[in-house]
Amino acid sequence: MRLLFDTNILIHVEDPKELTPDLQELMALIRSNGHQIFIHPASFSDINRDQNSERRGIVLSKLGGYPVLPVQPLTPEFKDVVGAAKNENDVADNALLFSLSKNNADFLVTEDQGIYRKAALLNLEDRTLSIRGALGFFKALHMRVKPQSDVLRNGPVSNLNINDKFFD
Repeated sequence: MRLLFDTNILIHVEDPKELTPDLQELMALIRSNGHQIFIHPASFSDINRDQNSERRGIVLSKLGGYPVLPVQPLTPEFKDVVGAAKNENDVADNALLFSLSKNNADFLVTEDQGIYRKAALLNLEDRTLSIRGALGFFKALHMRVKPQSDVLRNGPVSNLNINDKFFD
């Protein structure tokens, strides 16, 4: 699956601070199951506005390790639904949601309440996830269920008798 991370999530992941347990577990699930994390070019603009130059430099250097989604101009229909951008943050939020609406990513992971409100207007709320929501989704997706039966026994394959009628 292709996941688009909002700037606030990227900062949590790439900032030189400890990750929350939920974000640690989410990142492990994403990486161990072959999902891809993408960023949108609008995130570079967001991070370039960070007043903390040291953090800005660190995070920008780490963003180079992510694949970047293409920039697409917003359609008039999209703008009609979300409204005009009031500031630079709105411009970035709208760009991420438009990219999601064009299926450049399967999910958008964010903690931004404004993005959630706009996602609902666009009928994208089921594809816009918080860290905790994404963690729940990926846990359920990759949960391994061990079948329970009196007939089944756990053991090495070498214990099987290939001549057993079961294999006929």
